[in-house]
Amino acid sequence: MIFGRATPEGTARFCARHEEASSCGHFRSLGELEVSSIGLGTYLGDPNDEIDEAYSRAVVEALSLGCNLFDTAITYRHGRSERALGRGLEEAFERGIAERDEVVVCTKGGADSLDSSQLAAELDRSRANLGFGTVDLYYLHNPESRLGDIEIVEFELRVALTMLDERRVRGDIGGLGVATWSGFRLPLGSPGALNLERIAAAAPSALMAVQAPLNLAMPEVLAAPTQELGGVVVPLAVAARSLGLGLVTSASILQGQLTRLPPEMAERFPELDSDAQRALQFTRSLPGVTTALVGMSRVEHVRENLALAKVPPASVETVQSFFA
Repeated sequence: MIFGRATPEGTARFCARHEEASSCGHFRSLGELEVSSIGLGTYLGDPNDEIDEAYSRAVVEALSLGCNLFDTAITYRHGRSERALGRGLEEAFERGIAERDEVVVCTKGGADSLDSSQLAAELDRSRANLGFGTVDLYYLHNPESRLGDIEIVEFELRVALTMLDERRVRGDIGGLGVATWSGFRLPLGSPGALNLERIAAAAPSALMAVQAPLNLAMPEVLAAPTQELGGVVVPLAVAARSLGLGLVTSASILQGQLTRLPPEMAERFPELDSDAQRALQFTRSLPGVTTALVGMSRVEHVRENLALAKVPPASVETVQSFFA
């Protein structure tokens, strides 16, 4: 078991060691921590030894190239993604590529139930899978997937967040978040729609981050007014920023579907070499985005995507041109 957690001093040290990436705006604040604008996700892949080993190699390579935020979930590949991530990080620490306090490890639980006892057991299984005493960011996963009264879902969320906050005080968790696929993108008042302001107010201590899909084909987090905040209806990105939460984007290149883009896309990012880079550059450059997650189980994809660490984010004018 690896003990310790990400710290402001450790993540700042990681940024300083990757000086060129830091000067290009690659690192951003997540609470008191400094995290990379590109994070490694572990959702895709068959549950077999070959993919496990590929993810572990990718994790080591990503750390060496300036990625210090890693995302997984207990449900990803039947828990194998957590174990592969833990092994990759352990190897990187042993090789001196990074130290524990420089890395932000994120996982998720509660996809099947927000029952406190079951959720506590899931957290302990995740910690064992990862081989880490502390999960830096623990998300409640897709609470909108439960059918029924949203008031009941929000009550379950409050109870679950209270239990997880107790585990935060014990040191098992660094910070809490909510990760959804549709809950924060659905129109206000529709079945399954979640209100971030109400969830944040119900948490015993401040939430750390929210995670939702955002990419060229799914811009709702930035463009759709789905969140009521202080009596005004705003997009999730605005609500998260107003509440002081990090915004972590999932499906930043839509699980590889945005790797073949129209020719005019290349014209807007002439300095980049591939459509995968262009799609990822779009997402990481959007206002309010802390980290854009991209699934990377191959070292060559890690190198391709992390080349953006040394490229400044796109200008506001370039990003706005996609919404014209």
